[in-house]
Amino acid sequence: MRLARHSLGLQTLGLTVRRCTREFGLLLLFLCVAVTLFSPLVYLAENESGKVLEFTSIPASYWWAIISMTTVGYGDMVPRSVPGQMVALSSILSGILIMSFPATSIFHTFSHSYSELRKEHERLQSRLNRVKNANHSGESDTFNETDSLILEDQASPIKYIYTGN
Repeated sequence: MRLARHSLGLQTLGLTVRRCTREFGLLLLFLCVAVTLFSPLVYLAENESGKVLEFTSIPASYWWAIISMTTVGYGDMVPRSVPGQMVALSSILSGILIMSFPATSIFHTFSHSYSELRKEHERLQSRLNRVKNANHSGESDTFNETDSLILEDQASPIKYIYTGN
């Protein structure tokens, strides 16, 4: 949390995660549904061929489906039969599609949040510079007035990050 106060990138990441909880939830939901669909399919396809090597159970097939659909692909479990390879191909392609749909929305939110936070940071820096200049010139009343404006700004995305509002 302390590191995020000094890093615009981490502030942007935190704000993006907060703003995109729905997209992350949908991504997780679609991924779970697809894994639930493709795991038994690859298990059945591999067991029908008679060469049961890696897919010994449906839970083991869940591991394979998660790794394949997220395009990690460790290679520890590989379908050997043609029907199993067809299921694998459709599983991987659907995983790519499932992962890419919310990625565009999340990226858009990230870039919008970054520009918003950067503008807010620049605005606060210019206010702080005006306060410092006013303080050096002996106008202490201006310092108190500007300082209260900075502290009372409730619509700030930076305030949103720090307080959780």
